[in-house]
Amino acid sequence: MKEITLEILCDLDEVELAQRSQQLSLTTLKIVEVEQAKKAAMAEFREELVELHKRQWSLSNTVRNRSEMRAVPCRVQFHTPVQGNKRISIKDTGEHYRDEPMTADELYANEFQGGEQ
Repeated sequence: MKEITLEILCDLDEVELAQRSQQLSLTTLKIVEVEQAKKAAMAEFREELVELHKRQWSLSNTVRNRSEMRAVPCRVQFHTPVQGNKRISIKDTGEHYRDEPMTADELYANEFQGGEQ
């Protein structure tokens, strides 16, 4: 004689029904937990991608323009080239960067000076 196993529809008794109800409840809670974890992970990935896209944009502009903004130590000469203006030069090379009007605070603080600072 040969034995086989078939999928046959069977009615559940009260104990089995209670077990399946408990399994359903636990499965539902696990689904909610996994969906929340997925949402948090997606938000984290989204934030990381936003930062990476910003960096990509910045680097693309730098490469295209062949230049970038940098903090460069400078020297300021007040009342140069004329009274009320200041001359800004790059500190290590002495290269002239630009001339601009002095602010009211600079005029007051350097009222009696005519040289460098």
